[in-house]
Amino acid sequence: VDMFRGVSDDSEALRLIQDELHQHKQRLEDAERQLAETKAEQDRIARESQGLEREFRKLRAQRDSITKSLSSINAKERTLSQLEDQAASTDAETEKKAIIKHIREVESILLETTNEMFERSRAAIERLEMVDKEVLKHA
Repeated sequence: VDMFRGVSDDSEALRLIQDELHQHKQRLEDAERQLAETKAEQDRIARESQGLEREFRKLRAQRDSITKSLSSINAKERTLSQLEDQAASTDAETEKKAIIKHIREVESILLETTNEMFERSRAAIERLEMVDKEVLKHA
């Protein structure tokens, strides 16, 4: 009612009403555009989160594989220790040499395997830390 004070005729009142309607329409269109942008961002974040979850599961499986490999290495180290004990208690020189040769082969394999597992573990841990940071960012 206040907006019609000082209005001289109906055509001016109609123009004021149309202007007001146009402003409301603009605000509604802006709100709808913002809502669509927000929905698109939510969808993008949801897709990214799903990708991170898949990567996290894959890294967890790799970690489990590395853990099994490390257990295998520990078993080989125990075997090596037993072989070393046998070598120390053996009297025959030829048997000692054969055991020592076997021990050196096992040591070489263990060293190589340990280095590979260490590198895999380090890489997997780095990836897990990156995934954890990303998941926390989007949580």
